[in-house]
Amino acid sequence: MTSVVAMLALDARDNGVRVALAALVARGASRVTLAHTTSEANAHIAEARLREIAAGLAPAAVRVCVRAGTADAVATALLSEEAADLLVIGRMASEDGQSAWGDHGRGLLRAAGCPVLLVPADAEAPLRHALVGMDLSEAALDALARAVALCTRVEALAVLSAEDAAGAPDAVRAALQARFAAAVAARGLGPVPLRTVVGGSPADALLAAAEGVDLLAVGSRGLSPLAAVFLGSTAERLAGKSPRPVLVVRRRGEARGLLGAIFS
Repeated sequence: MTSVVAMLALDARDNGVRVALAALVARGASRVTLAHTTSEANAHIAEARLREIAAGLAPAAVRVCVRAGTADAVATALLSEEAADLLVIGRMASEDGQSAWGDHGRGLLRAAGCPVLLVPADAEAPLRHALVGMDLSEAALDALARAVALCTRVEALAVLSAEDAAGAPDAVRAALQARFAAAVAARGLGPVPLRTVVGGSPADALLAAAEGVDLLAVGSRGLSPLAAVFLGSTAERLAGKSPRPVLVVRRRGEARGLLGAIFS
């Protein structure tokens, strides 16, 4: 990872983003673009506030950019201009497990052509320990590779349906562990522990396991109208409810069932 674009709201949503950006710079991000959308009349005020944030991101080279237009259009343009590896956006802290996700952030997530890091306003911990949702798809393995690059401790979590685990759960788990270990080794990622749980949605399983974790990561298979269903069921639920930052890593492709991935 070398180049990061952060879309800032210049309000409380930026608190967690600042923590995340400092962690990204410490992990090797060499270029950071801090962006905000506003009217031309308020541009000088926004630039001054962005420069205050930029001062805390040494030794990265930091660019400040204030433009008119929608956030998703500006973000898309900047990601292309900077050949960025990551888009960072913030959201308000969730309360009582309720979603704090809004159309503004959802539009940015769906417009981005690169991985997106979504950070709640009250995130305080640096990015050390990641938990990755795993279904053995290429998208999930991409998310695992990104998490390994960002964090010093990484685990994966797979959700077995009741049907997957019925009959011979030990055999299913053993097959999954073997396929996962082979996929991880093929990507040169080193040993990564894999947890398995039975039943429930991937989003619920990751949220339940978030205690003590600094980052949740998931793969996304793309942002076509059909693929938005996948985002709605997992990534967008995590983005709105997770008390931890959420990394969404995109790859276009078709969904496969877990048993199909294990035994194909």
